[in-house]
Amino acid sequence: GWGYGNNYSPSIAAAPGAPAEGVYYTAVGSNASPYVTVYAQDAEVYTKIADPAVLPTSTAFALAWNPDASILATVNSSTPFITAYSRSGSTLTKIADPATLPTGNGRGTDFNDDGSLLAVAHLTTPYLSVYSVSGTTLTKNADPATLPVGNGYSAAFSADGSMLAVGHSTTPYVTVYTVSGTTLTKIANPATLPTGAAYGVGFNGDGTQLSVAHSTTPFVTNYSISGTTLTKIADPAVLPTGGGQKSAFSDDGAFLAVGHATLPFLTIYSVSGSTFTKLPDPGTLPPNRPSALAWSPGGGDYLTVTYPGGDNVTVYARSGTTFTKQT
Repeated sequence: GWGYGNNYSPSIAAAPGAPAEGVYYTAVGSNASPYVTVYAQDAEVYTKIADPAVLPTSTAFALAWNPDASILATVNSSTPFITAYSRSGSTLTKIADPATLPTGNGRGTDFNDDGSLLAVAHLTTPYLSVYSVSGTTLTKNADPATLPVGNGYSAAFSADGSMLAVGHSTTPYVTVYTVSGTTLTKIANPATLPTGAAYGVGFNGDGTQLSVAHSTTPFVTNYSISGTTLTKIADPAVLPTGGGQKSAFSDDGAFLAVGHATLPFLTIYSVSGSTFTKLPDPGTLPPNRPSALAWSPGGGDYLTVTYPGGDNVTVYARSGTTFTKQT
């Protein structure tokens, strides 16, 4: 069955910027072959491209595009735990597995701002593996001196690549590193920690805020960032209604989407400074708890949600603060 905390759930990654040909690409992972499906998006039209000749071997828990959408990484539930593809036009070609693989089930992944680093959060120590990317070669870097302390569930770089956040299963639930070249240095834990397992982490566009979706009330914890200091922001007046699954800012930081385990399954906030104001729920809600969220580049005109079972992708178009399900 569908497990809690993004077990056996579809995942999604929207290309962070339009490639030169002017088409966005959205990748959706699932727990059944072909495990990853990629769509070319032109305005509101999504067209499936051909599956790669070599498919991932198992459930794609998380996916990430590099900045120019020339490489797609998927992290999976069985060895090699990571499967990456180069993209040329609408053709995906599997690249060689890294010589040193993640040590367990991959749960979260992200590229840094220039595509030179790829982070993988995974089960089994060291819980985090970071790779240098040169062309289509992935080379594992030395582990940070201080590792996450439990199963890695989520990973996100700040937009400028200067920080990496990892959500994990045990306290302090989130571990944040500064990034200098290939060196990761853990910063001090925030004085107020998330209250449960962190299934989703995400920075806003200018790196001044970090959002953590977690399993225990208040279900989302947001931090302001000043230098290397994380300070908890006051909880929103209206909280998500259940265990936080994913948390994602639009790239301009004006909106925060939180996927959670109970109705309405999706809570969207407008963000003004350190104030998070819940927006009206979309007229059509996701039918299940979201397992992944992706905003379109350039201001969050579209929010794509994936979730377990059946027709497992919903796309919302945003007009002002109104989100409307696309047909």
